[in-house]
Amino acid sequence: MTLHFGALPTEGAAGGPGPARMGRFRELDGLRGVAVGLVALGHFSLSVDQFYPDLTVSRWAFDYGAYGVQLFFLISGYVILLTAARSPRPRDFLIARAARLYPTYWVALASSALLLVLLPHPPFPVTAGQVAVNATMLQRFLFVADVDPVYWTLAVELIFYAAMYVLLVVRTAQKAGLDDRVITRAASAWVAIAIAAALWGAGRPLTTPVKIVLNLTAAEFAPLFATGMMLYLSRRDGRLHPLTLPFAGAAVLTATLLHTPLAGVMIGLLVLLFLTVTTAHAVPALASGPLHFLGRISYSYYLLHTVTGFALVYELTPVLGRPGAMCVATVVTVLLAWVSHRWVEGSLSRRFRALLTGQEGR
Repeated sequence: MTLHFGALPTEGAAGGPGPARMGRFRELDGLRGVAVGLVALGHFSLSVDQFYPDLTVSRWAFDYGAYGVQLFFLISGYVILLTAARSPRPRDFLIARAARLYPTYWVALASSALLLVLLPHPPFPVTAGQVAVNATMLQRFLFVADVDPVYWTLAVELIFYAAMYVLLVVRTAQKAGLDDRVITRAASAWVAIAIAAALWGAGRPLTTPVKIVLNLTAAEFAPLFATGMMLYLSRRDGRLHPLTLPFAGAAVLTATLLHTPLAGVMIGLLVLLFLTVTTAHAVPALASGPLHFLGRISYSYYLLHTVTGFALVYELTPVLGRPGAMCVATVVTVLLAWVSHRWVEGSLSRRFRALLTGQEGR
């Protein structure tokens, strides 16, 4: 099936002599803006009530915010394969991911922990030991609670990164590149494991052993990552990869098994959205404007919006009503995220990457 893509490769490919080189996919930032907007809307209109039971129940509750996270996982599949394909060595991939994630995460963690200590009505408790373990980003694997509930998605991302790193290490040991055959075989194996885990876990009580199996296999999310990977290959080659739709179907299946048929339908719609944007020549509403801006700061915004936003919604709702409080919380958290994006994601992350590169060269 041949598709007309907006940005075709001008040299190389993941399975050829060099990495894929495509024009900047600006619409991807716009999709990140959609994703983080869905998450924040769900948090400020609904999730905040779980942490402040005395808050007046919102008439503006948005019950679909979690699908913003699912969209992020689709995007990650695309972006992480792109990063891996452009990494000459496995450690280059690790350095790129560490420099992207950790500095912003550490600043957000420190600011959230400080706020949780200083706020008169913190949405959730925090301890010094908890913060220390959270600084590794491995807390969920060590059975330590997240300082901020949104950090759970980072554990899922780390599983994907680890899988990609192992694949790079194996291919390097074999003195071979990250070609399409290996990518599709590895993705197919992961999707098959995810489906098996979802079939096994469907309908079972979520005891700790069941949670461990579903989390370590990323049963619900592996097909989303795999679909994103196939859409990267599709955009690179200018034709829909034959495994794209089967992997998308697997994502619908696992969501249905582990949640509800409605969840499966919503995942299908998200995949359709991502497929449409990926194959479009241009989507101006995503390539520039508010959604694009929000997407550019989405990582900082995702990490910073919860503690501050929840506190503002709680304190201001009696004065401004829920819509007014949500608007103020949104404006304040967007400003905080912009500052973080400008000075932490930009300057500090570059310095951290240079530090890691320098140490690696010693």
